[in-house]
Amino acid sequence: PAKFDAWLSLWDKWAAKVEENNLKAAAACLSYPLSLPEVDRVVVGVDSVDQLKALIAASQIQLPQHDFSFMTSEDQMLINPSNWSDL
Repeated sequence: PAKFDAWLSLWDKWAAKVEENNLKAAAACLSYPLSLPEVDRVVVGVDSVDQLKALIAASQIQLPQHDFSFMTSEDQMLINPSNWSDL
């Protein structure tokens, strides 16, 4: 959504990394938290049963580790979803 345009350069870097490594976006998003031994589950939002099925399938894809460290942020407007309504 346009309200996240303040971080457009970050999204562009992420999209380039995903494309460069021939990754599926959902699998790329889910692979990191699911790779952590202390994480048993992740919470996602869906709009349909088909979207849920696609996310479940994406969560089962084993990806090699990729360096997404450039995605770290301390910006509370970005990392805290409760702030998104204020954007």
